[in-house]
Amino acid sequence: METFVQGASNGVPTALAVDPTSVYWPAYAQHGGGALWSRGLAGGTPQSLASFSIGCMPPIAVDATRVYWSCGPILSVPLQGGTEVTLAAATQANALAVDGQNLYWTDTNLVIQLTLSGGSAVTLSSTQGSSPWGVAVDAQSVYWTDSAAGAVMKVAIGGGTPTTLATGQSGPTVMTVDATSVYWLDRVGLKKAPVGGGATVTLSTVASLPPYGSAGIAVDATQVYWTSYATPAVLRVGLGGGTPVTLSSGGEPMGLAIDANSVFWTDWLSAGVYRRTPK
Repeated sequence: METFVQGASNGVPTALAVDPTSVYWPAYAQHGGGALWSRGLAGGTPQSLASFSIGCMPPIAVDATRVYWSCGPILSVPLQGGTEVTLAAATQANALAVDGQNLYWTDTNLVIQLTLSGGSAVTLSSTQGSSPWGVAVDAQSVYWTDSAAGAVMKVAIGGGTPTTLATGQSGPTVMTVDATSVYWLDRVGLKKAPVGGGATVTLSTVASLPPYGSAGIAVDATQVYWTSYATPAVLRVGLGGGTPVTLSSGGEPMGLAIDANSVFWTDWLSAGVYRRTPK
């Protein structure tokens, strides 16, 4: 395990994202405010891309040209830093996803889509009493977890009637998707279900969520990776389940991201620490 970034000036770590060249993360100061940072995978000094004036734990997403985050408004900035752009007015975004054409986020009882080329936001789902949390997207659909209803949902990118993929879940939060399945964490474990509908499968029961709902999950061609809070660990398991492999233990791991070779995560216990380990 490597301490990838360390320094109190980087604030308290929460979520993070990675692209082929860099890692990006928002960090908030314990006395309010914070900043959006990046650091090259090969090393170097962390770069501040943007700042925010209120204390929050922003969700983050990245595409080929920009970083997206929300600490009230939905904002974006070029990968190298520069002029911030406000994409949507004040909101309470729980999670963000981007697919190169659109940005998606969950907000109170809403799932929202915004075309990156400009235009008005489109509400894909608006069920009163629901609590959309995690969000993911593939070429056909947008997926989200509903913590209040204990459900996993999807809807076509162009909109339409939402489809329920799973029910009876225990407070599902973060999620991800690959070509065949959608994966999520809840209080019981790491779960998956087919994107086209079918039985829910529990891949692991080591998936305790932090009390404030922030955790990490990612998937590649053979493994699912996630952070566990009560039993603090960074883990992986095969797409079909089995015995989890512990990549790191201790601390308070939260946000997680992967690239072709490594797993990156934030450690809430050690403010300003971001860690990396080989897959």
